[in-house]
Amino acid sequence: MSLPDGFPALFDSHMHLVSDDYDRFPLNFQGQPAAPGAPPPTGAAELRARLEQNPPTLDKMLGWFDDFGVAGGCGVQYRTAYGTDNTYLLHCGRACPERVIPVVLIDPRDPSTPAAVRRMAAKDGIAGVRVSGFRDPVTGGYPWFASEEAARTWAVVNELRLTVVLMYLPPQGMDRADAEAALRAIGDLSARFPDATFEIDHVGWPQLDGVNHGLCPGHMALVQRPNVVFKYTSFLMEQLEEAAQDIASALRHYVDTFGADRGMWGADMGNT
Repeated sequence: MSLPDGFPALFDSHMHLVSDDYDRFPLNFQGQPAAPGAPPPTGAAELRARLEQNPPTLDKMLGWFDDFGVAGGCGVQYRTAYGTDNTYLLHCGRACPERVIPVVLIDPRDPSTPAAVRRMAAKDGIAGVRVSGFRDPVTGGYPWFASEEAARTWAVVNELRLTVVLMYLPPQGMDRADAEAALRAIGDLSARFPDATFEIDHVGWPQLDGVNHGLCPGHMALVQRPNVVFKYTSFLMEQLEEAAQDIASALRHYVDTFGADRGMWGADMGNT
């Protein structure tokens, strides 16, 4: 596929890479507990069967880039396949640094993580780090990213001016209160660490109930936080379609609300 003359090359901010060399890069299956309203988690055997049918390897991804006019993108660590073992992702970044920029998955509360982030930034040219998890049912908070243990990692990210990609869960059936609590915590972090960029995956799972294209008060409060940005993904486009909402109108609304310089597109290849 060739792009029209004068059309800029695309940049994909969200692609998952998985090797078909299972001996060199073994799967480290990381299932997720079922949440209210969510489908049962994929089992390790089912995951491997799906990946073996059409694994999104580096070579395949580069072929897809060429087919659809994508200059390059961010390789986002695929938690389900590898957990926090970023070995294959970093291998891809070293093999093709001009087209693949790694975003690694970390546990920010691990005492070894700040040094690991500093090392990967210097050695592997990572663009940022990704974290995901559920709301704590006891405290009602998100200690996996909003805690003093995690803050030690964010201090390094802030110093290095990297990006924190945040995906709070679950995407299906998320209670609005869960999203509001997560967005408040992200707002607090963005104020505390102003030199880091906080990127909210999938526009923070907007509640697609026909009002404001799903943006809640927590989203709107972040309009005043310039270091908070949003990722608009193919996964979200599928959800908009299922909710019978116009995709173009939703995107227009998100861009008008936050500004085009605070939004990015991610295909979520390898997952969608």
